[in-house]
Formats: sequence, structure tokens, C-alpha cells
Amino acid sequence: INAKELIESLNVEFRLFDLDLMDDGRSYEDALSSLTRHSKAPYLFIGGEHVSDIEQSHKSGHIAKLLGIETNNKDAPSEYDYDLVIIGGGSGGMACSKEAARFGKKVACLDFVPPSPMGTTWGLGGTCVNVGCIPKS
Repeated sequence: INAKELIESLNVEFRLFDLDLMDDGRSYEDALSSLTRHSKAPYLFIGGEHVSDIEQSHKSGHIAKLLGIETNNKDAPSEYDYDLVIIGGGSGGMACSKEAARFGKKVACLDFVPPSPMGTTWGLGGTCVNVGCIPKS
């Protein structure tokens, strides 16, 4: 995606500095590379924030949000059902889920264990909790 064309399509005022056409463009590029940790142009800044992945930021609606403009991007979610989705319901996933919930976050914990050949299944907690690595009283 061409950054200049993208910004032009949003009908906002902007300033473009073509580093290739500037006498000291190379020194600016070196400074921007050091500042942003990106090795090549384009360097897009909106309201002082560096936008590193221009295409993804545009698709997600982040650029429009930074510019304060409304979009009709149906792919960009306006809200989420969960604050955090954990993949894996073992000890680590459960600990993370509980800690986030303790801070008031809405959490989904996803776990799937295929049934054994004998048809045994279990819920959250992981192998150790459900099969026996951790002693139970």
C-alpha cells in the first residue's frame, strides 16, 4: 500500500518530506531509522505517533482513529466480546485467566482435548491436573 496515496484518499491535510529529494535526506533517514527501528521509508507519523505497519494499521482502522475520522470499514471491529482470550486451559492458561479476571477483565479460555481411545475426556486444568501429575486430596 502506498502511504501517500492512502493519506490522500482520506482527504486530510498532510506534509510530505521526500527524503530522496532533500540535500540532507540521508541524515534524516538515518535519524528516523534510529528513532523508529525501521530501516526504510515510508516513515508515517500521525499526531507524533509512528505508524509502523501502514497496511495493517489502515485495515484495522487505527490510522482513521489517529486522524479522528469516521470509517465504514466493516472489517475493523468496533468492540470485542472479551478483553483477553487465552488459548490453553492448563495451569498457565488458568493462572493467566484468573489474574486478568481479578482485574475486572472479561476473559475467554479455550481448550480442547481429543477424547482418548477409551473415550476419556476432561475439562479445564490441563493434563497434570486432570490425569495425575498434581496430587489431589
